[in-house]
Amino acid sequence: MQVKMGAVEGSGDPLAGARGMLDKGKTRTTGGKALKALGWIATVILVLVLLVAAFLMLAPRFGLQAYAVTSGSMEPALKTGGMIICRDVAVEDIETGDIIVFNNPADVTVTHRVIDISEEEGTRYFQTKGDANEDPDPDRFSISGDHASRVIYHLPYLGFFSSFMRTRPAFLIFLCIPAAVLLLFFARDMWKALREIRLKK
Repeated sequence: MQVKMGAVEGSGDPLAGARGMLDKGKTRTTGGKALKALGWIATVILVLVLLVAAFLMLAPRFGLQAYAVTSGSMEPALKTGGMIICRDVAVEDIETGDIIVFNNPADVTVTHRVIDISEEEGTRYFQTKGDANEDPDPDRFSISGDHASRVIYHLPYLGFFSSFMRTRPAFLIFLCIPAAVLLLFFARDMWKALREIRLKK
């Protein structure tokens, strides 16, 4: 008796169903990982924004001021777009080589290095210069009051960030959108928890 070996009609690939389930599982796993990564990114952005905002708000209470570097006159020491942190010090404590923040005779806020100090009738006069400038600033000046702002630290790029944070688009991008993403994740987790409770009942 001869027996013909062949595929049983209508059987198809017996592993097709298993492969389909695996493919669906992989798709769900990939989607879950992407959502989880998005949640982490939103959390990091929100935390960084809140930390910078908190620092800018609380710094004055500790005698600190923050300014954005808007020109390249002090490069390479202070890069354009950076943020400088200043502390008030007594005028008599300012020394040659210090970088200070002051208002020039035109009432423009300037951050330059002290290159010379002279004293006349008990008043100190300062000569300043930008590190990247060829010539010193044209006018010597005195500082009214007992204190002046001396630069104590420089944070690259954060000046751009702090300036942008004061705009409406920044509020939307860095605060509202991450907060909305986190709220969606919270709502999803709550929905899953409620669904599991209903299934158990």
